[in-house]
Amino acid sequence: MSKAHETWDRIQRAGFFRSLDLQMAGLAGRIAGRAGEPVWLAVALASRSVGRGHSCVDLADWAGRKWADVIQEERRTGSSTGEEPAPEVEDLGVLPAWEEWKARLTSKDSRLLVGGPADSTLLVLHGSRLYLRRYWEYERKVEARLQLLHQIPVGDSPEGPWVERYLAGAKPAQVEAARKALMRRLSLLSGGPGTGKTYVLARILALWVQGNWGRPLNIRIAAPTGKAAARVADSVREAKAQMRECGVEEAVLAAIPEEATTLHRLLGARQHSPYFKHDASNRLVADHVIVDECSMIDLPLMAKLVDALPDDCRLLLVGDRDQLASVEPGSVYGDLCRAAMDGGPLEGCLTQLTDSTRFPEDSAIGKVSQAIRRGDPDAWACLGSASDRCPSLRVMDSTVLDSSKGFRTLVERQFADYLAARDPGVALEASKRFRILCALRRGPFGMIRINRLVEEILAGAGLKPGARFYDHQLILVTANTPALGLFNGDVGVVLASGGEDGNAAGELFAWFAGENQVLRAVPVHLLPGHETAFAMTVHKSQGSEFPNVAMILPADGDSAVLTRELLYTGMTRVRLGRIPGDGCLMLWCTQASFTAAVQRKTERETGLFVS
Repeated sequence: MSKAHETWDRIQRAGFFRSLDLQMAGLAGRIAGRAGEPVWLAVALASRSVGRGHSCVDLADWAGRKWADVIQEERRTGSSTGEEPAPEVEDLGVLPAWEEWKARLTSKDSRLLVGGPADSTLLVLHGSRLYLRRYWEYERKVEARLQLLHQIPVGDSPEGPWVERYLAGAKPAQVEAARKALMRRLSLLSGGPGTGKTYVLARILALWVQGNWGRPLNIRIAAPTGKAAARVADSVREAKAQMRECGVEEAVLAAIPEEATTLHRLLGARQHSPYFKHDASNRLVADHVIVDECSMIDLPLMAKLVDALPDDCRLLLVGDRDQLASVEPGSVYGDLCRAAMDGGPLEGCLTQLTDSTRFPEDSAIGKVSQAIRRGDPDAWACLGSASDRCPSLRVMDSTVLDSSKGFRTLVERQFADYLAARDPGVALEASKRFRILCALRRGPFGMIRINRLVEEILAGAGLKPGARFYDHQLILVTANTPALGLFNGDVGVVLASGGEDGNAAGELFAWFAGENQVLRAVPVHLLPGHETAFAMTVHKSQGSEFPNVAMILPADGDSAVLTRELLYTGMTRVRLGRIPGDGCLMLWCTQASFTAAVQRKTERETGLFVS
């Protein structure tokens, strides 16, 4: 084995590259065999970066680094995919210098593999950023379409008695957001939980209808997941009831849609295909499109959304820029909010809401979540002080989770009504009252293991786990399946039939709340990809809120997944104050894991609206 191949073999065994990354490097070698090892390495890094949520790799950031330092950092943060025992890496040498990489990537030996924007090569080199071409094209498509919307004027600042009436009592920032949505084809609305995003959204809808009186409007409301779509629809219905009490005309309210859909449904997802029914050649029929929970939208999905928008459509993107970025590549909403700041290419279209009624600054969760968002080094002390004074916030040591009588009692109490429910609608409603959120999927504190622990605890209360499906199993759909009307993020409950409607007694069906909250049953053998959901990852909880939440962090803070965005997102999934006794957050962690998460900010390498 040559020294180069030996080095690659040891890097692979150290868990730095995935098999897919090495396959991409092998493909590069077949396309441009004379380009040399530095080029194949750059291709593997570009592939690896996409797998880590980036849209590209900035080779200047990697140039000249010691392999030993890079791999040791991977091991320290728990990001390595290698199996023990890991090989020694001290003598693996260094990565190429940037000038060497640049020379190799732009040489004639690489021209069939790496090119510029106008070429048809597999990869694009732009400055020191190397892209798989489709991600380069996704970014440019998002930029071009949104800049076009941003540059098309709609009108002057609207005035009139109906504007003042609909915005009576609104805060200045909320009024500003509404006016921007009326004046522009593209507007962004960002704010944390309880800052009034849905309040503004509903009044924007009313103002759109009033401003186009006499002409029917096609308004579409969407969100990335079924859960988020259902929640924004519920919020719009509540807001319409409030506006009715304030004297808004019934004709206006009747024109405001009460239903929301997933982006995949909106665009027309195709079974087993990355393509949609609606695209540049078959645009959506819509005058106005509102998308909620935009921080969850990845780069490919955003590109496909903007591609399908009519040229004269208005687009309102709503979200929280401080929440977790999407699981898939990109940090689209954060990038767009950055581009909308003063001096940016989308300047003027962003409104940031800051005053929260759900988590006021003087509330326990409000103080801690804001300290987390700022990356405050004193956040742990703030957490301790807040939990001492507030019964709705409790902090427990995650190192004793397994033996904790408190955790067992918590699970038994919170799921008691759910286990007692036999009616599908009642069971689904009861399941919404409590959720366990995990930072990780795997490991002793991961979602998979915590679900098993919950099953063991609830077995004493009558749950009978063990089979692939069982009565009162809570499930989360993880695969889009348009044929069944099920999409990633939909939550259902498995119940045994009592023998009604011609079904055999004991036959298992998964029940879901569909459009208009109509319940429907799916035989369990037809279910697409799914997982048990008594506990779920914080990523999967985005777009949801629960009256009571238990959040579990690992005992140590080494995992790269532990970030302030994850911590902030998880802590703000709590819904306060609707039922006495609700609104409780139980945080199982250690000072080490909490502090590490606060200090670690998510960084995504992208080139969206970056010159």
